[in-house]
Amino acid sequence: MANLPQDNIRGMYYWEDEDKLFVAHDDKLVIYVGSTGVLSTTLTPFTSTTGDVGFTEFYYDDGTSNVIVSDGTVLAKIDSANTLTASADADLPTPHDPHIMFLDGYIFLVKSGTSDIYNSGLNTPLLWTPGDFITAEMIPDTLFRIARLSNYLIAMGSASIEYFFDAGNASGSPLQRNDTPVKHVGYISGFATHENKIYFIGQSSTTAPMLYILEDFKMDSVDSPMVRRYLQKDTEFTATLASMAGHVFYILTLDGFTLALDVDTKVWTRLGYQATDTLPAQFAVMIPIDGSGHCSVFSLKGAENLFFFKPEYYTDNAVAFPVVCQTPKLRFDTMHEKFMFRVLPVTDKTVGTLSVDWTDDDYQTYSTARTMDLSIEKPMLHRLGRFVERAMRFTITSSASFRMYHAEVDYNIGLK
Repeated sequence: MANLPQDNIRGMYYWEDEDKLFVAHDDKLVIYVGSTGVLSTTLTPFTSTTGDVGFTEFYYDDGTSNVIVSDGTVLAKIDSANTLTASADADLPTPHDPHIMFLDGYIFLVKSGTSDIYNSGLNTPLLWTPGDFITAEMIPDTLFRIARLSNYLIAMGSASIEYFFDAGNASGSPLQRNDTPVKHVGYISGFATHENKIYFIGQSSTTAPMLYILEDFKMDSVDSPMVRRYLQKDTEFTATLASMAGHVFYILTLDGFTLALDVDTKVWTRLGYQATDTLPAQFAVMIPIDGSGHCSVFSLKGAENLFFFKPEYYTDNAVAFPVVCQTPKLRFDTMHEKFMFRVLPVTDKTVGTLSVDWTDDDYQTYSTARTMDLSIEKPMLHRLGRFVERAMRFTITSSASFRMYHAEVDYNIGLK
Protein backbone atom coordinates (compact mmCIF):
# COMPACT_ATOMS: atom_id res chain seq x y z
CA MET A 1 0.00 0.00 0.00
CA ALA A 2 1.67 3.17 -1.20
CA ASN A 3 1.12 6.89 -0.69
CA LEU A 4 1.94 6.74 3.01
CA PRO A 5 4.52 9.15 4.47
CA GLN A 6 7.32 7.90 6.65
CA ASP A 7 6.88 7.91 10.42
CA ASN A 8 3.52 9.66 10.60
CA ILE A 9 0.75 7.06 10.53
CA ARG A 10 -1.74 8.16 13.19
CA GLY A 11 -4.31 5.35 13.28
CA MET A 12 -5.96 2.53 11.31
CA TYR A 13 -9.38 0.92 11.18
CA TYR A 14 -10.96 -1.87 9.12
CA TRP A 15 -14.67 -1.57 8.26
CA GLU A 16 -15.42 -5.22 7.67
CA ASP A 17 -18.96 -4.80 6.27
CA GLU A 18 -17.62 -2.55 3.52
CA ASP A 19 -14.12 -4.11 3.15
CA LYS A 20 -12.56 -0.68 3.69
CA LEU A 21 -9.22 -0.05 5.39
CA PHE A 22 -8.81 3.47 6.80
CA VAL A 23 -5.28 4.79 7.37
CA ALA A 24 -4.86 8.22 8.96
CA HIS A 25 -1.63 10.13 8.36
CA ASP A 26 -0.75 13.81 8.65
CA ASP A 27 -4.06 15.63 7.98
CA LYS A 28 -5.27 12.95 5.55
CA LEU A 29 -7.39 9.83 5.66
CA VAL A 30 -6.55 7.22 3.01
CA ILE A 31 -9.19 4.58 2.22
CA TYR A 32 -8.20 1.27 0.62
CA VAL A 33 -10.07 -1.83 -0.47
CA GLY A 34 -8.96 -3.96 2.45
CA SER A 35 -8.69 -7.36 0.74
CA THR A 36 -6.70 -6.09 -2.26
CA GLY A 37 -4.88 -2.98 -1.04
CA VAL A 38 -6.21 -0.95 -3.96
CA LEU A 39 -6.43 2.78 -3.20
CA SER A 40 -10.04 3.94 -3.11
CA THR A 41 -9.83 7.62 -2.18
CA THR A 42 -8.00 10.15 -0.02
CA LEU A 43 -9.81 12.61 2.25
CA THR A 44 -8.41 15.59 4.15
CA PRO A 45 -10.62 15.89 7.23
CA PHE A 46 -8.22 16.92 9.99
CA THR A 47 -6.91 20.25 11.21
CA SER A 48 -4.03 18.58 13.08
CA THR A 49 -1.09 16.63 11.64
CA THR A 50 0.18 14.76 14.73
CA GLY A 51 -1.30 12.66 17.52
CA ASP A 52 -3.51 9.58 17.43
CA VAL A 53 -6.65 9.35 15.34
CA GLY A 54 -9.50 7.25 16.74
CA PHE A 55 -12.21 5.28 14.93
CA THR A 56 -15.42 3.48 15.78
CA GLU A 57 -18.42 2.18 13.89
CA PHE A 58 -21.78 3.77 14.63
CA TYR A 59 -24.93 1.68 14.25
CA TYR A 60 -28.24 3.49 13.76
CA ASP A 61 -31.59 2.10 14.85
CA ASP A 62 -32.60 1.62 11.19
CA GLY A 63 -29.81 -0.95 10.69
CA THR A 64 -27.39 1.29 8.77
CA SER A 65 -23.89 2.16 9.92
CA ASN A 66 -21.11 4.73 9.44
CA VAL A 67 -17.55 5.05 10.60
CA ILE A 68 -16.89 7.89 13.06
CA VAL A 69 -13.37 9.34 13.14
CA SER A 70 -11.73 11.92 15.42
CA ASP A 71 -8.36 13.58 15.78
CA GLY A 72 -9.29 15.24 19.06
CA THR A 73 -10.65 18.38 17.40
CA VAL A 74 -12.54 17.25 14.33
CA LEU A 75 -15.29 14.63 14.66
CA ALA A 76 -16.71 13.31 11.40
CA LYS A 77 -18.74 10.46 9.93
CA ILE A 78 -17.93 8.53 6.76
CA ASP A 79 -20.59 6.56 4.90
CA SER A 80 -20.33 3.62 2.51
CA ALA A 81 -19.86 6.01 -0.43
CA ASN A 82 -16.79 7.52 1.32
CA THR A 83 -18.65 10.79 1.86
CA LEU A 84 -17.28 12.63 4.87
CA THR A 85 -19.43 14.91 7.03
CA ALA A 86 -17.78 16.76 9.91
CA SER A 87 -19.63 17.89 13.01
CA ALA A 88 -20.36 21.61 12.88
CA ASP A 89 -21.84 21.66 16.39
CA ALA A 90 -20.25 24.37 18.52
CA ASP A 91 -21.07 22.28 21.60
CA LEU A 92 -18.74 19.45 20.54
CA PRO A 93 -16.22 19.19 23.43
CA THR A 94 -12.80 20.26 22.13
CA PRO A 95 -10.11 19.35 22.55
CA HIS A 96 -10.99 15.77 23.45
CA ASP A 97 -9.27 12.41 23.56
CA PRO A 98 -9.55 10.98 20.02
CA HIS A 99 -10.23 7.42 21.22
CA ILE A 100 -14.01 7.69 20.93
CA MET A 101 -16.43 4.87 21.82
CA PHE A 102 -19.85 3.74 20.56
CA LEU A 103 -22.40 2.33 23.00
CA ASP A 104 -26.17 1.90 22.60
CA GLY A 105 -26.67 4.58 19.95
CA TYR A 106 -24.30 7.20 21.44
CA ILE A 107 -20.75 8.37 20.82
CA PHE A 108 -18.82 8.89 24.05
CA LEU A 109 -15.61 10.88 24.47
CA VAL A 110 -13.47 12.42 27.20
CA LYS A 111 -12.90 16.17 27.22
CA SER A 112 -9.14 16.72 27.53
CA GLY A 113 -7.82 17.71 30.95
CA THR A 114 -11.03 16.72 32.75
CA SER A 115 -12.79 13.70 34.20
CA ASP A 116 -15.91 14.36 32.13
CA ILE A 117 -17.37 11.79 29.71
CA TYR A 118 -19.60 13.48 27.13
CA ASN A 119 -22.17 11.78 24.92
CA SER A 120 -23.65 12.70 21.58
CA GLY A 121 -27.35 12.79 20.89
CA LEU A 122 -29.11 9.43 20.52
CA ASN A 123 -28.65 8.22 16.94
CA THR A 124 -27.06 11.60 16.09
CA PRO A 125 -23.27 11.22 16.46
CA LEU A 126 -22.52 14.73 15.20
CA LEU A 127 -24.89 16.58 17.58
CA TRP A 128 -23.89 17.49 21.15
CA THR A 129 -25.51 19.15 24.17
CA PRO A 130 -23.41 21.01 26.81
CA GLY A 131 -24.99 19.28 29.84
CA ASP A 132 -24.83 15.73 28.47
CA PHE A 133 -21.88 14.36 30.43
CA ILE A 134 -21.01 12.43 33.57
CA THR A 135 -17.92 12.85 35.73
CA ALA A 136 -15.65 10.03 36.88
CA GLU A 137 -15.17 11.29 40.41
CA MET A 138 -14.64 8.37 42.77
CA ILE A 139 -10.90 9.13 42.73
CA PRO A 140 -9.62 12.72 42.24
CA ASP A 141 -7.74 12.17 38.98
CA THR A 142 -7.88 13.10 35.30
CA LEU A 143 -9.21 10.75 32.64
CA PHE A 144 -6.83 9.70 29.87
CA ARG A 145 -9.11 7.54 27.72
CA ILE A 146 -12.24 5.39 27.66
CA ALA A 147 -12.72 1.85 26.42
CA ARG A 148 -15.44 -0.75 26.22
CA LEU A 149 -15.81 -4.14 27.93
CA SER A 150 -19.04 -6.00 27.15
CA ASN A 151 -21.83 -3.52 28.00
CA TYR A 152 -19.60 -1.37 30.23
CA LEU A 153 -17.77 1.84 29.39
CA ILE A 154 -14.40 1.83 31.15
CA ALA A 155 -12.97 5.18 32.27
CA MET A 156 -9.18 5.00 32.63
CA GLY A 157 -7.70 7.78 34.72
CA SER A 158 -4.29 8.67 36.09
CA ALA A 159 -5.01 6.88 39.39
CA SER A 160 -8.17 4.81 38.88
CA ILE A 161 -10.39 2.80 36.55
CA GLU A 162 -14.17 3.21 36.83
CA TYR A 163 -17.07 1.34 35.23
CA PHE A 164 -20.18 2.93 33.70
CA PHE A 165 -23.25 1.39 32.09
CA ASP A 166 -26.20 2.71 30.09
CA ALA A 167 -28.96 3.37 32.63
CA GLY A 168 -31.29 4.96 30.06
CA ASN A 169 -31.52 8.27 31.89
CA ALA A 170 -34.09 10.61 30.35
CA SER A 171 -31.80 13.68 30.46
CA GLY A 172 -28.13 14.43 30.79
CA SER A 173 -25.81 11.47 30.39
CA PRO A 174 -27.38 8.05 29.89
CA LEU A 175 -24.54 6.57 31.93
CA GLN A 176 -24.53 5.50 35.56
CA ARG A 177 -21.51 4.42 37.60
CA ASN A 178 -21.07 0.91 39.00
CA ASP A 179 -19.23 1.65 42.24
CA THR A 180 -18.23 -1.92 43.09
CA PRO A 181 -15.47 -2.80 40.57
CA VAL A 182 -13.46 0.46 40.73
CA LYS A 183 -9.69 -0.20 40.43
CA HIS A 184 -7.00 1.81 42.20
CA VAL A 185 -4.59 1.55 39.27
CA GLY A 186 -3.81 4.42 36.93
CA TYR A 187 -3.40 4.19 33.18
CA ILE A 188 0.03 5.04 31.68
CA SER A 189 0.21 3.73 28.12
CA GLY A 190 0.34 0.57 25.99
CA PHE A 191 -3.42 0.20 25.38
CA ALA A 192 -4.56 -2.75 23.24
CA THR A 193 -7.70 -4.92 23.13
CA HIS A 194 -8.20 -8.59 22.32
CA GLU A 195 -11.64 -10.23 22.44
CA ASN A 196 -13.15 -8.99 25.72
CA LYS A 197 -9.82 -8.08 27.32
CA ILE A 198 -7.89 -4.83 27.67
CA TYR A 199 -4.09 -4.81 27.95
CA PHE A 200 -2.36 -1.71 29.28
CA ILE A 201 0.62 -0.40 31.24
CA GLY A 202 -0.57 0.91 34.58
CA GLN A 203 0.66 1.80 38.03
CA SER A 204 -0.76 1.94 41.53
CA SER A 205 0.40 4.32 44.23
CA THR A 206 2.58 1.58 45.76
CA THR A 207 4.02 -0.29 42.77
CA ALA A 208 6.22 0.22 39.74
CA PRO A 209 4.59 0.18 36.28
CA MET A 210 3.18 -3.21 35.28
CA LEU A 211 1.40 -4.76 32.34
CA TYR A 212 -2.22 -5.42 33.33
CA ILE A 213 -5.04 -7.34 31.72
CA LEU A 214 -8.59 -6.21 32.43
CA GLU A 215 -11.40 -8.69 31.77
CA ASP A 216 -14.91 -7.89 32.99
CA PHE A 217 -14.43 -6.98 36.67
CA LYS A 218 -11.16 -8.94 37.03
CA MET A 219 -7.72 -7.35 36.70
CA ASP A 220 -4.38 -9.19 36.82
CA SER A 221 -0.77 -8.28 36.14
CA VAL A 222 0.69 -10.38 33.34
CA ASP A 223 4.29 -9.24 33.18
CA SER A 224 7.37 -10.67 34.89
CA PRO A 225 10.02 -9.17 37.20
CA MET A 226 12.31 -8.80 34.17
CA VAL A 227 9.67 -6.92 32.17
CA ARG A 228 8.80 -4.82 35.19
CA ARG A 229 12.40 -3.62 35.48
CA TYR A 230 12.31 -2.44 31.86
CA LEU A 231 8.96 -0.71 32.36
CA GLN A 232 10.32 1.13 35.37
CA LYS A 233 13.11 2.64 33.25
CA ASP A 234 10.96 3.90 30.37
CA THR A 235 8.14 6.41 30.08
CA GLU A 236 7.23 5.96 26.40
CA PHE A 237 5.74 2.70 25.17
CA THR A 238 4.40 1.63 21.78
CA ALA A 239 2.03 -1.34 21.90
CA THR A 240 -0.48 -3.24 19.81
CA LEU A 241 -1.86 -6.75 19.37
CA ALA A 242 -1.16 -8.86 16.28
CA SER A 243 -1.66 -12.50 15.37
CA MET A 244 0.58 -14.94 13.54
CA ALA A 245 0.38 -18.70 12.92
CA GLY A 246 -2.49 -19.20 15.36
CA HIS A 247 -0.90 -17.14 18.15
CA VAL A 248 -1.86 -13.67 19.35
CA PHE A 249 0.95 -11.45 20.60
CA TYR A 250 0.93 -8.28 22.68
CA ILE A 251 3.83 -6.39 21.08
CA LEU A 252 5.48 -3.83 23.36
CA THR A 253 8.31 -1.58 22.18
CA LEU A 254 10.37 0.23 24.78
CA ASP A 255 13.53 2.27 24.38
CA GLY A 256 15.73 0.23 22.07
CA PHE A 257 14.03 -3.17 21.92
CA THR A 258 10.70 -4.94 21.49
CA LEU A 259 9.08 -7.58 23.70
CA ALA A 260 6.17 -9.81 22.69
CA LEU A 261 3.80 -11.67 25.02
CA ASP A 262 1.95 -14.74 23.74
CA VAL A 263 -1.47 -14.03 25.25
CA ASP A 264 -2.29 -17.74 25.56
CA THR A 265 0.95 -19.19 26.94
CA LYS A 266 2.00 -15.98 28.79
CA VAL A 267 5.56 -16.48 27.47
CA TRP A 268 7.64 -13.40 26.65
CA THR A 269 10.14 -13.23 23.81
CA ARG A 270 12.18 -10.62 21.94
CA LEU A 271 11.22 -9.39 18.48
CA GLY A 272 13.29 -7.56 15.91
CA TYR A 273 12.82 -6.26 12.39
CA GLN A 274 15.45 -7.00 9.74
CA ALA A 275 18.78 -6.60 11.58
CA THR A 276 17.48 -4.32 14.35
CA ASP A 277 16.44 -5.04 17.93
CA THR A 278 12.97 -3.53 17.58
CA LEU A 279 9.70 -4.23 15.81
CA PRO A 280 7.95 -0.94 16.68
CA ALA A 281 4.41 -1.95 15.71
CA GLN A 282 1.96 0.91 16.32
CA PHE A 283 -1.47 0.13 14.89
CA ALA A 284 -2.82 -3.27 13.84
CA VAL A 285 -6.07 -4.46 12.28
CA MET A 286 -7.20 -7.90 11.12
CA ILE A 287 -8.20 -7.94 7.45
CA PRO A 288 -8.64 -10.63 4.76
CA ILE A 289 -5.81 -10.36 2.23
CA ASP A 290 -6.34 -12.07 -1.13
CA GLY A 291 -4.33 -15.29 -1.21
CA SER A 292 -3.26 -15.06 2.43
CA GLY A 293 -6.48 -15.34 4.45
CA HIS A 294 -7.10 -13.13 7.47
CA CYS A 295 -3.89 -11.38 8.56
CA SER A 296 -2.87 -8.78 11.10
CA VAL A 297 -1.85 -5.72 9.11
CA PHE A 298 0.17 -3.21 11.10
CA SER A 299 2.30 -0.10 10.78
CA LEU A 300 5.86 0.28 12.00
CA LYS A 301 7.11 3.53 13.45
CA GLY A 302 9.59 4.99 10.97
CA ALA A 303 8.43 2.87 8.00
CA GLU A 304 6.32 4.11 5.09
CA ASN A 305 4.52 0.83 4.30
CA LEU A 306 2.07 -1.45 6.06
CA PHE A 307 3.16 -4.95 6.99
CA PHE A 308 1.74 -8.37 7.85
CA PHE A 309 3.12 -11.63 9.21
CA LYS A 310 3.24 -14.67 6.95
CA PRO A 311 4.71 -17.89 8.42
CA GLU A 312 6.08 -19.14 5.10
CA TYR A 313 8.19 -15.98 4.64
CA TYR A 314 11.69 -16.17 6.10
CA THR A 315 12.76 -12.58 5.48
CA ASP A 316 11.66 -9.19 6.81
CA ASN A 317 10.45 -7.23 3.79
CA ALA A 318 12.94 -9.10 1.55
CA VAL A 319 15.84 -8.60 4.01
CA ALA A 320 17.26 -11.67 5.74
CA PHE A 321 17.50 -11.49 9.52
CA PRO A 322 19.77 -13.48 11.85
CA VAL A 323 18.44 -16.23 14.10
CA VAL A 324 20.78 -16.54 17.08
CA CYS A 325 20.81 -19.30 19.72
CA GLN A 326 23.07 -18.35 22.62
CA THR A 327 23.95 -20.77 25.41
CA PRO A 328 24.79 -19.76 28.99
CA LYS A 329 28.34 -20.30 30.22
CA LEU A 330 29.05 -24.04 30.39
CA ARG A 331 31.57 -25.42 32.89
CA PHE A 332 30.20 -28.98 33.13
CA ASP A 333 30.27 -29.03 36.96
CA THR A 334 34.00 -28.48 37.32
CA MET A 335 36.57 -25.70 36.98
CA HIS A 336 39.11 -28.11 35.50
CA GLU A 337 40.25 -27.43 31.96
CA LYS A 338 38.25 -29.13 29.22
CA PHE A 339 39.04 -30.04 25.63
CA MET A 340 36.10 -29.96 23.23
CA PHE A 341 36.57 -32.09 20.14
CA ARG A 342 33.10 -32.22 18.61
CA VAL A 343 29.87 -30.24 18.47
CA LEU A 344 26.74 -31.44 16.68
CA PRO A 345 23.65 -29.17 16.56
CA VAL A 346 20.40 -31.12 16.41
CA THR A 347 18.20 -29.24 13.95
CA ASP A 348 15.62 -29.85 11.27
CA LYS A 349 17.25 -30.68 7.96
CA THR A 350 17.04 -27.51 5.88
CA VAL A 351 18.79 -25.40 3.27
CA GLY A 352 21.31 -23.04 4.77
CA THR A 353 24.56 -22.61 6.61
CA LEU A 354 24.85 -22.49 10.38
CA SER A 355 27.78 -20.57 11.86
CA VAL A 356 29.16 -21.36 15.30
CA ASP A 357 31.43 -19.25 17.48
CA TRP A 358 32.11 -19.16 21.19
CA THR A 359 33.49 -17.07 24.03
CA ASP A 360 35.82 -18.35 26.75
CA ASP A 361 36.29 -15.01 28.55
CA ASP A 362 32.85 -14.16 29.91
CA TYR A 363 31.43 -12.75 26.63
CA GLN A 364 34.29 -10.28 26.16
CA THR A 365 35.54 -11.71 22.85
CA TYR A 366 34.38 -14.42 20.46
CA SER A 367 36.27 -16.91 18.33
CA THR A 368 36.31 -16.79 14.55
CA ALA A 369 33.03 -18.27 13.36
CA ARG A 370 33.04 -21.68 11.70
CA THR A 371 30.26 -22.94 9.46
CA MET A 372 28.43 -26.16 8.70
CA ASP A 373 25.95 -27.24 6.03
CA LEU A 374 22.48 -27.96 7.48
CA SER A 375 21.37 -29.94 4.43
CA ILE A 376 23.60 -32.94 5.28
CA GLU A 377 22.61 -35.76 7.64
CA LYS A 378 24.84 -34.94 10.62
CA PRO A 379 26.42 -31.48 10.42
CA MET A 380 29.23 -31.13 12.96
CA LEU A 381 32.50 -29.43 13.80
CA HIS A 382 35.67 -30.94 15.29
CA ARG A 383 38.69 -29.68 17.25
CA LEU A 384 37.18 -26.78 19.17
CA GLY A 385 40.05 -26.18 21.58
CA ARG A 386 40.65 -25.79 25.31
CA PHE A 387 38.45 -23.93 27.79
CA VAL A 388 37.43 -23.70 31.45
CA GLU A 389 33.95 -22.31 30.87
CA ARG A 390 32.45 -21.58 27.46
CA ALA A 391 29.34 -20.01 25.97
CA MET A 392 28.46 -21.02 22.42
CA ARG A 393 26.55 -19.07 19.80
CA PHE A 394 24.73 -20.57 16.79
CA THR A 395 23.65 -18.18 14.00
CA ILE A 396 21.78 -18.66 10.73
CA THR A 397 20.76 -15.99 8.22
CA SER A 398 19.42 -18.17 5.40
CA SER A 399 15.95 -17.48 3.99
CA ALA A 400 14.58 -20.85 5.08
CA SER A 401 12.80 -22.46 8.00
CA PHE A 402 15.04 -23.27 10.95
CA ARG A 403 14.43 -25.08 14.21
CA MET A 404 17.16 -26.12 16.64
CA TYR A 405 16.40 -28.56 19.46
CA HIS A 406 19.77 -28.79 21.23
CA ALA A 407 23.46 -29.32 20.59
CA GLU A 408 25.59 -32.34 21.48
CA VAL A 409 29.20 -31.77 22.53
CA ASP A 410 32.03 -34.23 23.21
CA TYR A 411 34.80 -33.14 25.56
CA ASN A 412 37.50 -34.44 27.88
CA ILE A 413 38.37 -33.07 31.33
CA GLY A 414 41.99 -32.17 31.98
CA LEU A 415 44.02 -32.60 35.16
CA LYS A 416 44.04 -28.99 36.26
